[in-house]
Amino acid sequence: MDNMKRVLIVTQGPAKEPFIHEMLFLFRSILRFGGSLADSQKIVYFTGNIDSSLKEIFSSMGVHVHIIEEEIKEIPHANKIQMLHFSDKEDFDYLVMLDTDVVIARDFSNFIGIEKVGCKIASVDPLGMELWKNLFEYFGLELPTERYKTALTMIETIPYFNSGVLIIPKKFVKSLYNIWKLYIFKMLEAYGELKEISQHRFFTDQIALALALVDCKIPHYTLPVEMNFTLRGPYPQDHNPEFIDPYIIHHHHETDSNGKILKCLHHTPNKAIDRVNSILD
Repeated sequence: MDNMKRVLIVTQGPAKEPFIHEMLFLFRSILRFGGSLADSQKIVYFTGNIDSSLKEIFSSMGVHVHIIEEEIKEIPHANKIQMLHFSDKEDFDYLVMLDTDVVIARDFSNFIGIEKVGCKIASVDPLGMELWKNLFEYFGLELPTERYKTALTMIETIPYFNSGVLIIPKKFVKSLYNIWKLYIFKMLEAYGELKEISQHRFFTDQIALALALVDCKIPHYTLPVEMNFTLRGPYPQDHNPEFIDPYIIHHHHETDSNGKILKCLHHTPNKAIDRVNSILD
């Protein structure tokens, strides 16, 4: 990675299991398999206090621990937007924003350095084109003309992204936080009128992100499936899944009793999973 690309890697979650284990696993995987990214700035944001011994473990990995208050009670995982708010105070060029339930399988620094927000098209689209049209019309926004296919179901969708892996240039961090937060709360307020869409409130943060990117006209680029590989397969043959070599594995909390990631349905990704799991032995 170019030394001029100063990277901050962050994650956020409650101070309880399985999130604590996942955060430790995530940062261990960065140190072991992240290549040049192992030397990046690293912060974990806990919504809730942790004991000093756990802070010392994170500190030994070069990870700074920040304790923050939960901001969005209705959709707890939407509190990930707070990573943008608090990270904006730090000194970096690119923010890598990760969910707790991901691990790093190899150095992905070559995807960092573009002056756009990097994100992967979601695996599935809970709304469909008709509801997207209704939603954008409701908020007085123009429906994007770009069309993509969802990663797993290969259904046509708008720029609708999985929010578990985001790469954000510093110059967009503050504005993205403000507009994303605005649309999360707008969505929560609108669910009473948007009955069909309200059935998919679990995806509020991702739906709000799609709205926010359009409203504030922040440019984006799409990351490949290797940068946010989900275990929730199988992947369609369009992706040649037996030969996908993931950079980032999104396991969605699918782990065994020892915290190891469960296998997927494809050969080469399973080799990456075995490699990452080995650091827990």
